[in-house]
Amino acid sequence: MREKERERLALFGGLVPFLIGFFAGIALLVFARTWFLGSGNLMGAERTHNIGYLDIHKNRLFFYVLGLRMRTVLLMLLLSWAPFGRFVRHGYKTWYGFCFGMILTASYAVYGVKGLWLVCICLFPQILLYIPAFVLLCHISGRISELHAGGFGTAGIRQLLTGIGIVFLLVLAGCLVEGYVNSVIVMKMLKKF
Repeated sequence: MREKERERLALFGGLVPFLIGFFAGIALLVFARTWFLGSGNLMGAERTHNIGYLDIHKNRLFFYVLGLRMRTVLLMLLLSWAPFGRFVRHGYKTWYGFCFGMILTASYAVYGVKGLWLVCICLFPQILLYIPAFVLLCHISGRISELHAGGFGTAGIRQLLTGIGIVFLLVLAGCLVEGYVNSVIVMKMLKKF
């Protein structure tokens, strides 16, 4: 019973930094709306519509996205060995929550409910692969910190390597979907937006 309670607490504890970032992003955009969305027209209808007519090189997009995503994975794995690895993990969660809160709020402020659909379309379907990859990466990062402090066993190393392999496969699949599938969906949708 205690093990289940600890797992629930760990799951909730893992959501707290994300939620703090999420609400901080919403609050920042609400209080500084004119600065973010004012004269610069960050998410203006004309700019968004014109994006739909860009010529996207899917191979370049794939390798660009792959570089960005793998950099995050490698950095989190490497910094898990450091004593401050936990803070890095929570920092990433907070940052992703902050960005998501700002994007949702900005989209809603400019386009209303239609803007929320825009965000969903821009994130789908790769988000279905990135979320499990990030959750597993955070779990592995925590396990590396624990095992590093207490010493590694053969079974622990095998589990970590398997988990790391799964994370890399999920991220690679997410990058493929983002580069080759999502880009087509977004371009078609933006032409009608």
